[in-house]
Amino acid sequence: MENLALRKETVIKALATFKESLALMETDEAKQYHRTFRDSVIQRFEYTFDTFWKYCAAFLLSIKKTGLTKIGSPRTVFAMLHQETLISEQELKILYQMLEHRNCSTHMYREPIAQEVFNATQGYSELIEQIIRTLQEDIPH
Repeated sequence: MENLALRKETVIKALATFKESLALMETDEAKQYHRTFRDSVIQRFEYTFDTFWKYCAAFLLSIKKTGLTKIGSPRTVFAMLHQETLISEQELKILYQMLEHRNCSTHMYREPIAQEVFNATQGYSELIEQIIRTLQEDIPH
């Protein structure tokens, strides 16, 4: 349970910096230096995504006692969240799209892809926050 609490704290801190960068995109300075600020948002999205899926894996291991023996991959973790009815089919599809965007942004840099990932990030931050709340509600007190 201690590992789960630590992972939750980490993902919440990462999410806060991610949301902060999204808010900064609304400033005049960000509009002037759009690419620089946009790339910062993408970087924060990447590490938030990584801490998020690992938190979800820790949740499945410690709370749901699923068949996972190790953290595995994000795709497996998201499928198990759906299997445990913690996320909907639509949320699962968005999480898979989020994974694709994370992989694209990490492994190659092309301007159109960067803009596509950036455009999707606002919704991603909201979904991550929503799933964290859902998982928290499922933890026995």
